[in-house]
Amino acid sequence: MPPLRLVPLLVAALVLSACGGAGGAMPRGGDDAAKADGCPQVEVVGLRGQSQSLDHHRGLGTEVDQVVTRMTELLQDAGVDDVLVEAIRHDSHDASDLGIYEADVRQGERLLTARLKEVSATCPSSRLVVVGFSQGSQIASETLASTPSLAKDVDLLVLIGNPRHDPAAKVTRVDLPGPEPTGHGSLGAGPDLGELARRTVEACVQGDVVCNLPTGGGLDYTAHKHAYEGAKAAQAIAETAVTVLGDES
Repeated sequence: MPPLRLVPLLVAALVLSACGGAGGAMPRGGDDAAKADGCPQVEVVGLRGQSQSLDHHRGLGTEVDQVVTRMTELLQDAGVDDVLVEAIRHDSHDASDLGIYEADVRQGERLLTARLKEVSATCPSSRLVVVGFSQGSQIASETLASTPSLAKDVDLLVLIGNPRHDPAAKVTRVDLPGPEPTGHGSLGAGPDLGELARRTVEACVQGDVVCNLPTGGGLDYTAHKHAYEGAKAAQAIAETAVTVLGDES
């Protein structure tokens, strides 16, 4: 396909190493084990979207920061008060050249892989959740789909405005305004998440041409840039994510 300008796309990978959570979510090794090894109950790793600044919103981008903040509040309400948030500091150029865009994605995948391996090795008692928006969700989904050894340790994956959205994937969809999108992402459907799909939450609105490519007409990125940045959208995504995390515990 011809190069597609993806505009500021936002992502965050959340690493949830929680001792408790909404719906009775418990860590793999228990709260006491997490505390004993000096690990947080929840570790949040965020990947921003294309051209998003690392200097604002904790390096997560507006949408991801809002979702992470609300998830943290919901987890705290359930007794999880030790949450660490960090950002993956990959390059993300404001460029319409697909080669430059893909180079940023590949760098993000390397950095995310290294960080997830480190968390799994040093904090095995913690729970691991990855959440991404736009370019960040592409980085997260492609990394985990290609590395089953990492995916098995992920308790929750959240994808927002994913350019690799697959309408046929058996994931949990966030109930957002409008009809459920039926198109694939702007960079094609996939990849197959395997058994991780049942622990995956996806948010995509009908008018978002990045995650729901229209069959004809022009490309309007307004929905992609604004549909997920409000409090109501962040609340819906966070509630769905924490519910799935609890169900998988």
